[in-house]
Amino acid sequence: MQTRHQDRSAYFEETATSCRNYYLPYIEQHTSLKFGRNCRVMEVGCGFGGILSIFAASTTEFSLKHTVKGIDIHKPSIETAKTLFAERGLKGTFICSDIFDYSDTQPYDLIILHDALEHIPEKERLMLHLKSFLKADGLL
Repeated sequence: MQTRHQDRSAYFEETATSCRNYYLPYIEQHTSLKFGRNCRVMEVGCGFGGILSIFAASTTEFSLKHTVKGIDIHKPSIETAKTLFAERGLKGTFICSDIFDYSDTQPYDLIILHDALEHIPEKERLMLHLKSFLKADGLL
């Protein structure tokens, strides 16, 4: 484990910065998904929730403050995500679950898999499962 992974708050901020600087601009420039409306965003393998924090925050640059949900099989990461969100006054739902055991009736605009796909052996099954959570024009 790298030193940066041991400082949970620093790692949270590092992933948030990566999302703000790279994910959002890429999504805005290269997809039809636009963030001017309230989107539902889920991250599979959310860890400490840093990426989701950008979608949960209210900023003028991207007009965000979306409904966010993080799923992770690692309970300590979920607990850390809840704490870090609360410390920053952010709202999000964090669930400790195997993604294959998770179900949801509300479709998502965006599902994020960052540093997660390589940990899931059944990739085809995962993609089919996640597709069931997406809106017709949703983005994985």
